[in-house]
Amino acid sequence: MRVCNTFHISKVLVNVAIEEINDFINKFRLQLRVVDNTSNASFLVWNHGVVDLLGKTVAKLNAEMREQGNEKGIPTDFEKFEEREMLFMIQVRDENVRKKSDVFSVTKLSVDPNIISKYAGM
Repeated sequence: MRVCNTFHISKVLVNVAIEEINDFINKFRLQLRVVDNTSNASFLVWNHGVVDLLGKTVAKLNAEMREQGNEKGIPTDFEKFEEREMLFMIQVRDENVRKKSDVFSVTKLSVDPNIISKYAGM
């Protein structure tokens, strides 16, 4: 017979001076309202998706807007979104169905015309 009393305790110390840690802590998202000839919806694009689309982080966009005195306006970089075809893979949550929330979280996105044409009309 063996008796054992064990405690599993973890303690994590985070050094926020490390760039990767700071990037992880500063999670940003961008909410886009997409409209076409059939309907409209809102999509949450997380920081990595914004970098893919604009080549800038959301934090950099915010900093540029503050520098320009345009904190509550629309960044000029958003003009790149107008009339642009994009394909979103979204996550549909329970709240989207039950509470009829029309904000969908984007898990992947593409602006590649070959990929877009493959899924167009589905």
